[in-house]
Amino acid sequence: KTTNFSILSQKTFYIQLKLYICCVTIIYVKGEVGAFMQKLKIFSFCVALSSVFFITYAHAASTCDYETQINLQKEAQSVNVSQEIEWIPSGEYSEDGGEYQDPLITVTVYNLTENIYAVVRNVNTNDTETFYYEKTDNGTFTFQNDNGYELGKYEVIIYSDHNDCLDEEYRRISVTTPRYNSLSQFPFCYDLDEYYCQEFVDFDMNLSLSEAEELASEKRKELEEQEQRQEENKKNGFIIVLVSAIVLIIVGVTITVMIRSKRSDRK
Repeated sequence: KTTNFSILSQKTFYIQLKLYICCVTIIYVKGEVGAFMQKLKIFSFCVALSSVFFITYAHAASTCDYETQINLQKEAQSVNVSQEIEWIPSGEYSEDGGEYQDPLITVTVYNLTENIYAVVRNVNTNDTETFYYEKTDNGTFTFQNDNGYELGKYEVIIYSDHNDCLDEEYRRISVTTPRYNSLSQFPFCYDLDEYYCQEFVDFDMNLSLSEAEELASEKRKELEEQEQRQEENKKNGFIIVLVSAIVLIIVGVTITVMIRSKRSDRK
């Protein structure tokens, strides 16, 4: 495989940087002798030279025509990722004979095509695995984090498999697989939906058992107070409705009596 475009771009940057340093050095050496306009001409020439070099070098880095690059970009953008968590037998047993279960996270990558391939890099270990379309199930493949007790961090890097621009990078997808949160199994987390009580979390949580229990206790107290306020609001609302109804009845009766009294006076 040839060197990919990101590496070529990085080299281009370093070469440009060297050109700028060279220009600054020349201007500095001219120092007292060179006039301002002379320095400006030298600097302008260096900028133009480095720009021409960048355009030439970048063009050499990509051999695909514009239309092909656009199509490859679209195909790379159509790649999607999903995750699934399941519990599998661990092979270890408790004292009562029950088998323990371990979490397994499966990542599925969709929509790979014959023109692109994917490199999956484990950020934690720097291990990589390459998936060409031929190795997939109609463009779909999976990889797994079999240690569901730790966060898994991956990069799915999409490269061109087109003959005209082989190995050019077109997209990077960051994937974080969640880890099992052992705090979720404790009674204080029952029926609580707070982050420290989630069964799986996708972030590092430096929270001790006592701290989590204290937070849960405070949350339950807050929920109880909220429930009490809601009950009081309901009672107050009922009283308001009742009083309003009584007032309406009294007003209605009063109006009716007055109307009848006026009719009696006319007779």
